[in-house]
Amino acid sequence: MSRKAAGVNVVITGDKALDRKLHQLPFKIQNRIARDELKKITKKLVIAAQNNLEVSGNVDTGKLLRGIKTGAMKRSRSRIGRIVKTTARSDKSQFGGFQLEFGTKTREAESFLRKAGYENEQAIRSQMIDGIEAHFKSIETAF
Repeated sequence: MSRKAAGVNVVITGDKALDRKLHQLPFKIQNRIARDELKKITKKLVIAAQNNLEVSGNVDTGKLLRGIKTGAMKRSRSRIGRIVKTTARSDKSQFGGFQLEFGTKTREAESFLRKAGYENEQAIRSQMIDGIEAHFKSIETAF
C-alpha cells in the first residue's frame, strides 16, 4: 500500500475503481478500513506460516509456532502496513525461526514465512478487495 502524504494519490488494493471509492472517504476512515482488513489478513498469514512449519517437520517444542507474531509497521504518513515476523530472544541472539527462514552458514534456508506470503498472494489480494467492498456495503446500508 502506498499513498502520497498529501492524500492525493491513494493506492491500496490495486483495483482502480475501489481505490477511487476509498479516496472519496476522509483520510482517517481510509486508514481504519485498510488497517482492519490488514489485521484479518495477517492473522491468516500467521496460520499459513505455522502450517508450513508443521509440514516441514521443524516443530518440536512449539516455541517456533508461538514465535510467529504479527504487528504494526513503523508509523508513516505515506504507508499503511502490518508485519508478520519471528520474534527474537531476550538476549538479542538470532531466533531459530530467523535461522530457518534465511539459513545459516551450515544450514540451507527453509522458508516458511515468505512461502506463506507467496503461495497466498492472490487470496490475500482478493480478500482485501472483498473486505473493503463489504465495508462500503455496510456504509451504504447505514445511510
